[in-house]
Amino acid sequence: MAKTEEQELSEQIERLYSELKRYKKALVNPPSWVNTKILADTIYQLEAEISELNAQLESHLLILMMFNCVTAAMPNLNIAD
Repeated sequence: MAKTEEQELSEQIERLYSELKRYKKALVNPPSWVNTKILADTIYQLEAEISELNAQLESHLLILMMFNCVTAAMPNLNIAD
């Protein structure tokens, strides 16, 4: 069964969030060879990407809710036409 766009977005968010936690943990006690500026920039980028994906997911879910409300209120509405 194919995944919905919402499922794919959720999986992407979960994967990035897991990566973000790992980077944040590394920033707390970084090894001496780690450039903390690059690490902090990477964390910032991950947070921005997660925020953007969350906004996309929220938009998708709102559209689905509105579509479901319209189709429930108008059961004879044929969207395919």
